[in-house]
Amino acid sequence: MALTQTQQVVVDFLVAEREPKAEAVAASSHQGWVSTVGGGGKPGADPSTVRIRKSRAFGGSELHCVTFSTRDGLSMMSLVRTLMDENGSISVYPMGGGGDDVLQRDRPWVNFAAQWTPTTFRGGGRVIGNGADDVHTVRIRFANGTIAEDAVDSGIVLFEALGPITFPAEIEFLDRGGVQIHSYTEFKWIG
Repeated sequence: MALTQTQQVVVDFLVAEREPKAEAVAASSHQGWVSTVGGGGKPGADPSTVRIRKSRAFGGSELHCVTFSTRDGLSMMSLVRTLMDENGSISVYPMGGGGDDVLQRDRPWVNFAAQWTPTTFRGGGRVIGNGADDVHTVRIRFANGTIAEDAVDSGIVLFEALGPITFPAEIEFLDRGGVQIHSYTEFKWIG
């Protein structure tokens, strides 16, 4: 299957080798923590291994869940956001990810990568755990009532929620008939 222009930009970004660079992330108003995000420095993705697992458009941006192996053999999964400006240029913003190991859980669970502000939540990941194959839709319901949902495709869900975002969030797993088969509270440490 041919890649879209935006998906090809994501692949090109992941394949590129980058020099090490660190970027400070502002302190969270909720917990007072500060983190550092690495800006590369490792071998890029092996081009023959890059797979766009799922893409989803949200207004002027897209989210992409991508798996790949680095040139030194590490299996990775990455959540990437793209934005197209008025001139047609596409910018790539890595959101999170890590090793592509499938964790074991006794119930359905989303292995999230996410970014948020008080008015926007973007994230997603692999739906894993016992019973994950029975999950058709995942809904995220924030403490203030804001809701986003997505159908599971290739074992992946992607979300964008606009409006006030208040944590924690309830993650609900629905079967094909819309019946809830499991739920759990996520992002408790933020609220």
